[in-house]
Amino acid sequence: MGRFFVLNEMDLVMGPVWFFLIILIAFIIRETTIKDNEIKKYFLPGLIVKLIGAIGVCLVYQFYYDPRAGGDTIAYYLTSSGMYNAFWKDPLVYFYLIFIPEIPKQDFLFQNYEFYYTYCRSMPYFFNFSAYNVARLAGVVSLPAFNSYIAMSLLFAAISYIGVWHFYRVFLYYFPKLHKQFAIAILFIPSVFFWGSGILKDTITFASLGMITYNLFAIFILRKNIPLNIIIFIYCAFLIIKIKAYILFSYLPLSFFWLFPDALNNLASKRFRFIIKPLVYGITFTMLPFSLTILGQFNQKFSAENVLESAKVHQTDLKQDIYYHGAGRTGSRFDIGYFDGSFSSFVQVAPQAVIATFFRPFLWEANNPVMLLAALESLWMTYLFLNILIKFGFKGFYYALKNNPFIQFGFIYALSFGFFVGFTTPVFGSLVRYKIPALPFFVASLYAVTYYAQENYDPNYLKSPQNTIN
Repeated sequence: MGRFFVLNEMDLVMGPVWFFLIILIAFIIRETTIKDNEIKKYFLPGLIVKLIGAIGVCLVYQFYYDPRAGGDTIAYYLTSSGMYNAFWKDPLVYFYLIFIPEIPKQDFLFQNYEFYYTYCRSMPYFFNFSAYNVARLAGVVSLPAFNSYIAMSLLFAAISYIGVWHFYRVFLYYFPKLHKQFAIAILFIPSVFFWGSGILKDTITFASLGMITYNLFAIFILRKNIPLNIIIFIYCAFLIIKIKAYILFSYLPLSFFWLFPDALNNLASKRFRFIIKPLVYGITFTMLPFSLTILGQFNQKFSAENVLESAKVHQTDLKQDIYYHGAGRTGSRFDIGYFDGSFSSFVQVAPQAVIATFFRPFLWEANNPVMLLAALESLWMTYLFLNILIKFGFKGFYYALKNNPFIQFGFIYALSFGFFVGFTTPVFGSLVRYKIPALPFFVASLYAVTYYAQENYDPNYLKSPQNTIN
C-alpha cells in the first residue's frame, strides 16, 4: 500500500507564493511601524523561523509520521478541506460549516443526516467540538490558500506571529536592554516556533496567550486603547476557552501577581502599597481553586475532585503498560514516581513533574530524532538554570523574584503550568507540545532574573568582565 499524500501540486505553487508574500507584507510592516533598530532586526528573523517551523510540521507529518495513521494537524486539514469543497458547491453551506454551533452528534444526525452525508462525512473532527474550532480557522484560510496544506500552515504561522510579537514587546517594556535574550526566549526556542506554527491547537493558544498578555498590559499598565484591547482580549480568551480552557484558567488568577502590584507601584504611596499588597495576594490564592472549579465545567477531568484521580489513572496505565509490554512498547513515556491519588504523594511527585517539563527528556531518554532535538533543548535550559543558580544562589534568585512583579508572575506561571502538564502528561511526545505556553515565560524569566540580580542585588558582580548574560 502506497503512502497517503496530503501534499499535492498546489503546495508547490501556493506555498512559495504565500511564503514570499508574507515576507513582503512583514517587511512593509516592519519599516512603517517599528522605529527602534535594536528591536527591528528581530522582527523578520522571528517570522521566518515560524514559517520554516510551519513547513517543517507539514513535512514531518507527511514523511516522518504516517499520515494514514492520522495526526491532529492532518485531521484539521482534512476537516477544513470539507469546508473548502463545500464553498465551491454552495457558499452558504461553507459559511454554515464555519459558524455552525456545537450540536450533539445524535441530535445532528437525526435532523440532518442527508446534509452530513453530503458535506461532512469526510471531516474527521466534525463532532469533536474542541478540535473543530481549530478546523474552523483552517477553513477560513483555506480559501486564500486554495486548500494548499503548506500555504494554510504558513498563514497560520504568520497570523499567530502577531500575538507572539506583542508578547515579546511586553517583556521589552520592563527590560529594554534584554532584546536579544528575550528574542531567544520568545521567538527562537525551537520547540516553540516549530510546534507553535502549524495547523495545530498550540499555534492558536500560544499566540492568543501572548496577545492576552499584551492586552492586560495595555489595559492595566499603559492604559492605552482600552476599548480595543478589551475586545481583542475577549476574542483571544474565547479562542483559548474553546480549544484549551485550562491554559486561560491557570493564567488569569496568577496574573494578579503582576498587574495589581505593578499598578499599585504607579498609583499609590508606599504605606498604602504595604497595606494592600497582602490583600491582593490573598485574593489571588483564593481565586486559584475557584478557577479550577470553573475549568471543571469545561472538562470534568480537570475539576477539583477529579484532577488527582485523573493523574493517578495516567500513572497506573503507564506502569501497567511497561509491566505487560516492556519499555520498548511505551516509546517516549516517562514515570515521575509513585502516586496513589493522595495529596501527600501529589506533593512528592511535584518536583519530578516540573523537572520533566523543563529539563527532560534527558539525552539518554531520546529514542528518535524528534526526541533528540527536544533533549538538546532541555539540556540548554538545564545549563541556563544552573548557571544562574550557581552565580547568584537561591538568595539572589529570591531577591529578584521578590522585587519585580512581572518576573514573579512569569516565573510562578511557568512553574505552575509546567507542573500541571508534567503531572498529567506522562509522554514526552505530547509534553513537548503541551509545555509551549510555559517555556517562553520560564526562559525569559531566567534572563530577567539574571539581569535584575546583576543590577540590583550584587553590584560587585558587574565589575567582573566575564560575568555577562549569555
